[in-house]
Amino acid sequence: MLAACATTSGGGKSSSGAFQGEPVVQKRQAEINEAAKSIQDCTRVKAGETPAKGGVFAVVADSSGKLTVSALKWDGPDAMKQCIVDKGSQATVTPLAGPPVGTVWDLGAESSVGKPPEDYKVKMQPLAETMQSEVKACGDRILGVDFGATIEVAYYIYSGQAYAPTVMSSDAKDGSFENCVRDVVMKTKFPAVAADKPFPSTSRFKIGVYGETQRVQ
Repeated sequence: MLAACATTSGGGKSSSGAFQGEPVVQKRQAEINEAAKSIQDCTRVKAGETPAKGGVFAVVADSSGKLTVSALKWDGPDAMKQCIVDKGSQATVTPLAGPPVGTVWDLGAESSVGKPPEDYKVKMQPLAETMQSEVKACGDRILGVDFGATIEVAYYIYSGQAYAPTVMSSDAKDGSFENCVRDVVMKTKFPAVAADKPFPSTSRFKIGVYGETQRVQ
């Protein structure tokens, strides 16, 4: 799913918050996972309380290190879910320039993250073309018409919505463009598929001199 960051010639608007590279993203995601310790008190069950079976929370760290926690799927007491959201959102990680980085907290004895349904790729084909056009518009507006760039974004899908979109590779060297692509993913309404668990997906876009192709995994 991860690709090495390449470089390209040509001009584009510079950004102090551009993609920092695959190793930096992986380190950032490890920090986010480590921050899950902040919610340990929330998941402790006292005598007489109903235990939770588990669930999935999308967690995103912005450049300042602030976390945003959202419940995707949860099977347990509402008070426990709210505690996880509140305490998790109070946690911080190291400030880091670049687009927001996300992952999920998968809580419970059994994994609450699933695999993409078999019909997902087929149902995504028409939508992939629409997303590609919107990414090209980001490039035309921010980088310049015909400026070549390739970018890969990983995210989780649940109930037709993308969560925790994260730039996993980019040679654009422009944070405004990379955030624009993240916005495209976040606002997209994904196809209805039979999936009772959030599942991971990846979109790869190429614009400009590279040609206009896109794939979804």
